[in-house]
Amino acid sequence: MVGKRVKILVVDDEHLVRWSVCRFLKSEGFTVVEASSGSEALKILQNEDISILITDLMMPGMNGLELIRRARVHKPELTIFVITAVDSPEPILSAREAGAIHTFTKPIPFEELVGTIQRVV
Repeated sequence: MVGKRVKILVVDDEHLVRWSVCRFLKSEGFTVVEASSGSEALKILQNEDISILITDLMMPGMNGLELIRRARVHKPELTIFVITAVDSPEPILSAREAGAIHTFTKPIPFEELVGTIQRVV
């Protein structure tokens, strides 16, 4: 999978964070879909061929951890990354146990994010 064949879903309730991640990934040649909530993300996951999920942990309603768990049920092969402002080991460990393969702390290191995506695909 390279660039355009990889469809990435970015989920964050903060518009500016979501917009900046999507904009950067698109500039790197990826196809990107966005959602502002966990429930919106689940609908997209059920209806679109998503390769990678990038989600925030702390969101109102369905948090990122619950989204990861529910996404794994529908798409066990999904590659999952977490972006978070939480700098505590417990939620990050919980996200990894639920299936996230990498965690990025905000502010998001875009070059590292893209490099990690490229290594995974």
